[in-house]
Amino acid sequence: MLEYDPLKRITASEALDHEYFRMDPPLGRNAFVASQPMEKKAGMNPSVPRGDSTAPAAAATAKKERSWNGRLSKNKSTMEVERVQYTSPPSVTVPIIDLSDLDDDLVAHALGKASEEWGAFQVVNHGIPAELMRRLHEVGRQFFELPAAEKEAVAVLPGSKSLEGYGAKNPNLPKSWNDHLFHKIWPESYIDYSFWPKNPTDYKEVTEEYTRHMTKLSEKIMGCLSNGLGLGREKLKERLGGGVYKLGINYYPPSNSVIGAPAHTDINAFTLLVSNGVPGLQVFKDNHWFDVEDINSAVVVILGDQIMRLSNGRYKSVLHRSTIDKEKTRMTWPVLIDHVPGMIVGPLPELVGDDNPPKFESLTLEEYLYQSLAKRKERKDSNMRLGDG
Repeated sequence: MLEYDPLKRITASEALDHEYFRMDPPLGRNAFVASQPMEKKAGMNPSVPRGDSTAPAAAATAKKERSWNGRLSKNKSTMEVERVQYTSPPSVTVPIIDLSDLDDDLVAHALGKASEEWGAFQVVNHGIPAELMRRLHEVGRQFFELPAAEKEAVAVLPGSKSLEGYGAKNPNLPKSWNDHLFHKIWPESYIDYSFWPKNPTDYKEVTEEYTRHMTKLSEKIMGCLSNGLGLGREKLKERLGGGVYKLGINYYPPSNSVIGAPAHTDINAFTLLVSNGVPGLQVFKDNHWFDVEDINSAVVVILGDQIMRLSNGRYKSVLHRSTIDKEKTRMTWPVLIDHVPGMIVGPLPELVGDDNPPKFESLTLEEYLYQSLAKRKERKDSNMRLGDG
């Protein structure tokens, strides 16, 4: 696990915002990446050193995976495209943002820039106590080490459309490589405690305390995202209706499988994710898969489809996936933030006009989820992601 170091410099490539990157499997052009240093700004902290990589530094010399070929229609013409699976150049990593910076405007600028160019970033000095994060990891690990019968006491109900509860890896689904636990944590009126484990006995206490800190962090991030769009700090929170928070715990035992969660974008607004220190999250940018470095106590922020629509495409919904370690169990704790049911998912009126027409239809949350899931089913990607990362 890497320790946060505020003295190293970050570099990044110019973003290529092609819609077909959002497909599953992802498509990409024959890549040419010209990396250049990112101007250092207050609030954005430099990168950490990358781990070992077998990928070459430039796409021109990278080995391409040609396991999928297809055609893409664009501007009424057809061009050949092929799937590319480059890993990231060693000098580039996901932005790291220090939330302790006293200049809120510069923090908001750094966060907005990362959201526009990457759709993902890490935050440090976020105010969540390290001891609380340690306890969160401990109760999660203890739950998944219980006998199957005890875990199934909070299992997803058979035939239920709800995703809440414990779910085991399905050997018949190649896209299902992890056991998981999933339930709502806020607001209190949305919580069904029947899906919260009673063992470990302190699971509820730890989760409720973690929820208090995560809602506070989420609201700070929403405020910065709003400022980055030139809006008042409360705008995104108001549009989400305050938000509905759901906690997932993903359990990836050691495996020779390369992929734990296939490439996808998140259907929710955004996700706040921590791990047990075993790396595996990757994000897609500039025809490359970038490893997200595991930084002690950092929280990874992954923007989803709802934020992309609210910002009228200014903020990215990042394509990402997770890999499995051959020797170590990897666990992640994603907190997913959604609109409150009935709220409108669509471009904010302040961001559209004659010179910038809306790029997305405005729908209620229920209509949006129905359409989004139907489209994923058409792509044979009906396996619902529970904040895999």
